[in-house]
Amino acid sequence: MWFFECPYGDQGLVRPLTTASGLVVLLCDSGDEVWREPGLVSTTTPVIPEPPDWEVADGVTIVPGTTHWSERNEIPDAWREFHIHPGPD
Repeated sequence: MWFFECPYGDQGLVRPLTTASGLVVLLCDSGDEVWREPGLVSTTTPVIPEPPDWEVADGVTIVPGTTHWSERNEIPDAWREFHIHPGPD
C-alpha cells in the first residue's frame, strides 16, 4: 500500500514502514527520504537517515533488516483520513 507519489518526481511511492520500535513512518521506496506522518510529506521536510544508526527520530531507526512494509492494521488511526492506495505488493 502507499499514500503518495514521492514529491521528488522520481516515480517512487511513499509507503508506510514499521520500525523495530513499532513506530510507523513513511519512506519513499525509490529513495532515502523518510517522513514521520503523511501531513509532512514534501520536498522540504524529509529526514535522510544515514549509517551507522539510520535514525529518523529520537531513538527510532530504520536499520536495514529491522523494518517491514506496514500492514493495514499497523497504520495509525489518524492517518486514515489520507487516501491509502492498494499495492504495489
